[in-house]
Amino acid sequence: MKVKKIHTEIRYRAALARFLEICNAPEGSPEAEELTYLKQFMEEYESTTCLKEKDNGKSKGFLKKIIKYFSHN
Repeated sequence: MKVKKIHTEIRYRAALARFLEICNAPEGSPEAEELTYLKQFMEEYESTTCLKEKDNGKSKGFLKKIIKYFSHN
């Protein structure tokens, strides 16, 4: 597993694609660990770069919407 911090839109999109690819990884697997880092780095990138949508005073990035969608399905 080699997860790098996200500094560009291209790397963000690649991370998002990888996140979606392994989002159902079993706990304790290398992919689950990778998900943890991807999520952290994507949230950091979104908080500093992406346009934010206000929802009750809280910023919501795209990743949070995806996580919310998958948690309800």
